[in-house]
Amino acid sequence: MAEACCSCEDVRSIVKEIVKELFDEKLDKLTTQVKTRKKRNPSKYNIFIGKCMKGDGKTMKQCAVDYKKQKGAK
Repeated sequence: MAEACCSCEDVRSIVKEIVKELFDEKLDKLTTQVKTRKKRNPSKYNIFIGKCMKGDGKTMKQCAVDYKKQKGAK
């Protein structure tokens, strides 16, 4: 009679080990990508809102209305 080469438990443990290794590799790649990511420059909207809120002491809502007026005027 021929012997079975692996039991179900053996196959499960082998698959778990392989999946864990692949997952760890992908996770390492993702964490290094996040660390090396460059910060974007602020948009015109971001710059306008920052200056408006700091300089004029307005709320963000008021500054957003001012931005829309300015944007529509151009």
